[in-house]
Amino acid sequence: MLSDQARTALGRTDGLAFLGELLEGVEVKDPLERMVYLDMKIYMSDDILVKVDRASMACSLEVRAPLLDYELVDFVTRLPVEYKLKGLTSKAVLKTAMADRLPESILHRSKKGFGIPVASWIKNELAELVHDMFGTDKLKREGLFDPAKVQSLLADHLAGRADNRKQLWTLLMFELWLGRYGPGTGASPPAESAIDG
Repeated sequence: MLSDQARTALGRTDGLAFLGELLEGVEVKDPLERMVYLDMKIYMSDDILVKVDRASMACSLEVRAPLLDYELVDFVTRLPVEYKLKGLTSKAVLKTAMADRLPESILHRSKKGFGIPVASWIKNELAELVHDMFGTDKLKREGLFDPAKVQSLLADHLAGRADNRKQLWTLLMFELWLGRYGPGTGASPPAESAIDG
């Protein structure tokens, strides 16, 4: 999605080097265990828990996650991998432990996140903003993203050919940030989040 100009400016980077650095010194050799470790280190701590914390604190709520008790996490991380994953089914040991306490409909239903209707917003409430932010002339002027690729991503989403909400939302947030703090604005990002205080 980056423009040729942006790609050249950024140069080539090895995206996997970051993961390698995180795994340095980790004694676990099993590939699945290493994936579980990275999932906890990156996705859970740098994404899910941050979102829950910010959303709850914005409403003056303190969320507790009893399954993240350090003694329980320490115990579970030492279990053999077959207790954690069965094929592509995660939380295998938890589901087994709760089998006689929870109904099947809850035990085996798919995960439900804190979803927001981004796909619909892009098509409806935010359509005008999205159109302005992803305008071909604007994107060409900035020189960061390939306007044709962005327009294709948006067209596929709007026509229902693909669900590109995550890419479009990320791009929209970046464009809004760039408009506020980018070159020529004279502004610099705050040192800390307004939510953090």
